[in-house]
Amino acid sequence: MRTMILSVLLILFGAGALAETKDTPPPPMAPTAKVAKDADSGNPIAEIAREAGLSSALVAKLSPEQLSEIVKTHRPRRQDEVPAVATVVPIALFIAVLLIVLAGLYAAYRKDGHRHETIRKLIEKEAAIPPELLTPPTRRSDLRRGLLFAGSGLGLTAALLVMPDTNRAWALGAIPLFIGLGYLIAWRIEGRTVPSDS
Repeated sequence: MRTMILSVLLILFGAGALAETKDTPPPPMAPTAKVAKDADSGNPIAEIAREAGLSSALVAKLSPEQLSEIVKTHRPRRQDEVPAVATVVPIALFIAVLLIVLAGLYAAYRKDGHRHETIRKLIEKEAAIPPELLTPPTRRSDLRRGLLFAGSGLGLTAALLVMPDTNRAWALGAIPLFIGLGYLIAWRIEGRTVPSDS
């Protein structure tokens, strides 16, 4: 379990390091007197500086670090260039969901381990074992889950309908809505024969 968590964290930090390397500025050019001459003959740094509103004389006076800073801040984005945030955020989201699921599974594993340890100690002491420890814990009611999912689906749908420029994003609310309807149907089919704890 620890190995899995460490590997997930390494992947997350590796993606962050990859995102940082994509946004590094180009190395500064060596200072030459040719910059002023090349300002009119197609030098990309001089062209970007000119697009930023700087004259050729001013470009000749700037240091390479200053020109590099202008290129970094005013460089137009290529069509095929994807911002690092667009890559890191979805990866981090999926890793966060995975960690939440793993944490829930680990908590259930620990809870069962404690219950088994208690039973083992009672057997060693030759004490009576309460029947509550031997029966598996009852699941929460499908009615409760169904209402929670259906309500959150309706809320998400309503929120996305009100927001401007979301096109058909309101349909995302249908996912939890139909999951909730599935739970409600399962609760109805069971006929409430299993007692629920909620």
